[in-house]
Amino acid sequence: ALMFWPYPYLLVDRNLPNDDAFGKSVDVTKGNLLTLFLIFLSLFGLVLLGVAALSGISFLLVYSLELPFEVVLGGAILLSLPATAFFYSYVLLVKAVAYAQITHSP
Repeated sequence: ALMFWPYPYLLVDRNLPNDDAFGKSVDVTKGNLLTLFLIFLSLFGLVLLGVAALSGISFLLVYSLELPFEVVLGGAILLSLPATAFFYSYVLLVKAVAYAQITHSP
């Protein structure tokens, strides 16, 4: 998956056919796999950090303040929806910047 993530960007940016974009994505990522792995690992770490924070806050609200579990769960779900939309937009931005840096750097 790490080698083929630029596939949709190559389809749009270079207007390549499906097969050519799939093959070219391997060429684009060659030599940058460690950097890309670290970028995607940090994004995964951000997801885990967000889940841990939301779980920790929910745990504190239920067991320390003795709020009803259903209310806390509903609030956590409602809070996670905009957070997910923001994070997904951030991931798309990081991917676009990484693609631009890989393909257009000298």
